[in-house]
Amino acid sequence: MSSNVKRHYETMHKEYHVFIGDSRTEKFQALKRRLHAQKNLMSRPTEINKVVTNLSFKISQLLAQKGTFLSILIIWLYNHVM
Repeated sequence: MSSNVKRHYETMHKEYHVFIGDSRTEKFQALKRRLHAQKNLMSRPTEINKVVTNLSFKISQLLAQKGTFLSILIIWLYNHVM
């Protein structure tokens, strides 16, 4: 470890200095899992928004093709329920 990195680690991350060996590895894995969970939490709304946007596009496309919402509803019910 270079002196700059070592100095940064020792001054900015003192709370992690107590972890040695296996406890250090366990702490690293726990932090990694927590980061992964945070990333998933933030990306889930994006996936939901994509689904809603696609559905909205399909409804708009059907409205443009068929003309009325009632006809779209009947077609959708026929395709998905029956």
